[in-house]
Amino acid sequence: MMKIKYVLLILVTILVFSLIATYAIIAAANGFEFWHTMNFSQMNENRLISQGYEKKTFDVSYTNETGSIIELTIDSSSTDVEVEFNDSSEFKVFLQGIYYMKDDRKPLDLIESKENDKLSYELVYDENRIFSFSSIYDATLIVMIPSTYEKRITIHNSSGNIVFQNDNSSNSNITLITTSGNIKTANMNSKDITLGTSSGNIRIEGSLATETFKGYTTSGNVNINMIDADSVRLSASSGEIDLGEISSREVNIESTSGNIDTASVNGEHLTVETSSGTVDLNNITGYADIRSTSGNINVQYQSEVKKGEISSSSGRIIVEIEENQPFTYAFSTSSGSFDSEFESQLTASDQNYKGEVNGGGEVLTLQTSSGNLKLRKMSR
Repeated sequence: MMKIKYVLLILVTILVFSLIATYAIIAAANGFEFWHTMNFSQMNENRLISQGYEKKTFDVSYTNETGSIIELTIDSSSTDVEVEFNDSSEFKVFLQGIYYMKDDRKPLDLIESKENDKLSYELVYDENRIFSFSSIYDATLIVMIPSTYEKRITIHNSSGNIVFQNDNSSNSNITLITTSGNIKTANMNSKDITLGTSSGNIRIEGSLATETFKGYTTSGNVNINMIDADSVRLSASSGEIDLGEISSREVNIESTSGNIDTASVNGEHLTVETSSGTVDLNNITGYADIRSTSGNINVQYQSEVKKGEISSSSGRIIVEIEENQPFTYAFSTSSGSFDSEFESQLTASDQNYKGEVNGGGEVLTLQTSSGNLKLRKMSR
């Protein structure tokens, strides 16, 4: 019995040290940004000072003419980044905030480097902070970009947020990438836009106007009020995709278990694919290819029905169409049921059925294995 207790004690000890070692490795890899998350409004400044801390202000800034710069790169680990566009002809980048330190070192510094026609800024953290609790800080990296700049802008962040003010650099290529930080902007108007995050959220409260838009997230949510683009490609694993009005020639949306919801899709070609998430597509036009494994699909056609394919394995499919629209539907199901509010003459071949509504039109194909199929007249 004693031997078992000793073995358990040893195992628990190993587990504790393993957790500590793992934490240390993660801390080292991320520059130990622990103190950055603290809220100074809840801290007693006098107490910090009595413990030997001195309050200081970050005073690092750089100014550069755009000139021949073809790419601006910002690399920030856990510090929030705020981007502003203005009428200036210069890049302005500065570190804003306060920190408490017991010596003359800075918890982080802003480094500028220029190679050929590429300009980059990187936040470098004090390596001695990895196993030290000697600094507390709260900082934001401010990036000011001329609206006339028409080249590439790339911002990388780990756990910090990226906030864009109104972007009117209509000919720039913008890439914003975070790990767990959020990406937020009011409006974006650029040539090509790429937004990516692992567990952070993507939120555009206004409109996004671009030629090509790519957005992806693993477990974070995507929320965009309005998209006007030639091509849209969005993907999420378990995060929700919630979109307002979309106007695009080609739209491609993929999700694993997250839900997909759109207010309207006006375009030539729409492709949506999900495994277990629910799909709600309202007021769509153009060709639609919508596929799901076990998730339900709800589709509403804004006007005339274009050729399309909607399929689900075990999920339910409901399609709403205006009462007077002419169209032809074809459906097949193994064990699911079919219900239609439209009058039509059905023809059957094996387990495939076909019906014409209001004289017939382009063919809408519906297919499911065990899920139910429903055709409804759109409510006015």
